[in-house]
Amino acid sequence: MKNYKHKFLSAFNFYLKVRKEFNFCGTSVADMRYKIFYDKTGVDAKECFFNLENGINKPTKHPNIVNAVLLSKASINFNIKQWADGMKDSYPLLQSVEDFWNEKDIVWDKDATFRYESLADKGFPDWVFNSLKQQFNKKYLQNKAVV
Repeated sequence: MKNYKHKFLSAFNFYLKVRKEFNFCGTSVADMRYKIFYDKTGVDAKECFFNLENGINKPTKHPNIVNAVLLSKASINFNIKQWADGMKDSYPLLQSVEDFWNEKDIVWDKDATFRYESLADKGFPDWVFNSLKQQFNKKYLQNKAVV
């Protein structure tokens, strides 16, 4: 059995857990960077994903799981960029990334407020929040330079 670092296992398990909710990234699976090959004697999904993260593409006995994890990863990264754009557009109404992260209300019109689960409530790993901060700072600073 292969020993994986905690950081890798945490990321793999997170992508696997949210694969049904985060399954859109602006491109189809067929257009993604890697083609996943099936082989009944191939490596398992976790090892295949680990190898792909290190630039090695080995056949797997679980191609559907690997594709779902890759799509989930791409979707999370796509959403981080979308969330950062939304934050940039609503700044200075939200004073910090933390405000956006913990926000539970979204106002669609002046008469109705809809509640939803905050991003913080979804149990995302810390790196998602840190990536959101980085993207926001990058986009916000670009926006300030244009003004």
